[in-house]
Amino acid sequence: MVISFSVPEARNQLLNRGFVYTFRWHERKKRLEETWANTGRGTKKISDVLVEHIKTIIPHPINLNPYTEHSGFESKEAWSEKIMNMKPRNSPKYGYLYRVIVYPKR
Repeated sequence: MVISFSVPEARNQLLNRGFVYTFRWHERKKRLEETWANTGRGTKKISDVLVEHIKTIIPHPINLNPYTEHSGFESKEAWSEKIMNMKPRNSPKYGYLYRVIVYPKR
């Protein structure tokens, strides 16, 4: 299943550094998956990727701190604020942290 990166900070981290930690409000079906990434629904592929589930997490800045350096955001507060701005209505207070790695097909 495709993974979309509509947030420029995360997308740039992935493409420029080769991997990114990303928070998602919905759990993916697989804990480890080879797939591809795009910039949003219906857009073209930007990279083949490997998506790895890291943990279930409440997106509070203190919980994001160990992963912030590789999130694309300048601070854990900025990342947390962006996450909360994208929170779907009636979703739980927790979500899912993934590491996404550029993964060239052989």
